[in-house]
Amino acid sequence: KCILLTDLGFYGWKLPQTTLIMPHKKPKNKELTKIQKVQNRLQSKERVRIENAFAHLKALRIVKERIRTYIDKTKETVFTIAVALYNFRKTFALKRKVIRL
Repeated sequence: KCILLTDLGFYGWKLPQTTLIMPHKKPKNKELTKIQKVQNRLQSKERVRIENAFAHLKALRIVKERIRTYIDKTKETVFTIAVALYNFRKTFALKRKVIRL
């Protein structure tokens, strides 16, 4: 069983053996309850970390652009390397010293 944290762009999707966790939609001419607002806020905090990671991966153009090759598992290999580079940067990022004159 898989649990996916999604946004409202996935509204209406149904995948076998998958639970989609989505924010609550505001009802027409009504407001969300305080509990629903808190739940949306908590989901948003989790999702923003994932979105930021994808933004960093897309900074590598090879991930963002279309790969036009038919060699087996090329796309998966490119994505795996991009994720490894992202993890390397996050783990071993060198802090730059700012010298002010």
